[in-house]
Amino acid sequence: MHTLDTGTWTGADGVRRVHFALSHAQLAATVGAAGTACRERYRDDAMTVDDVLAMRQLLSVVDHLDALAATGLGATVDLSAGALALVHDALVAWTDAREERGWMREDERDVHRALVPVLRDLGDLRAEAIRAALEASADAVLSAG
Repeated sequence: MHTLDTGTWTGADGVRRVHFALSHAQLAATVGAAGTACRERYRDDAMTVDDVLAMRQLLSVVDHLDALAATGLGATVDLSAGALALVHDALVAWTDAREERGWMREDERDVHRALVPVLRDLGDLRAEAIRAALEASADAVLSAG
């Protein structure tokens, strides 16, 4: 991941947000892997309401990333911490499934190669966002008490 500009902040709506820069290859790999992981996870006929909502949110984020990738350029991505968690979980699921299977098609190997450093950095950013949100929550409780 290009770490030119990464970080977390609380938006005007009170939602914890993150931003990070990805190259075009990383964006394309993220879109392909997250989309495939979504299809694999939600391909069952029986889905709960929570499953439907999670699937819709993940697909919305994947569509947003796909629009950024369609420019053919890298981009700075701005997501809520929750959306980052959904994408990160999907990428981990995709990667784990391919590694557990024990083999990858050539196109999957290329995506896997692009995702490995992204996964590590997104995991760190996710942890940073959660820590910041918890600290802000604790500060609010202490100041109200």
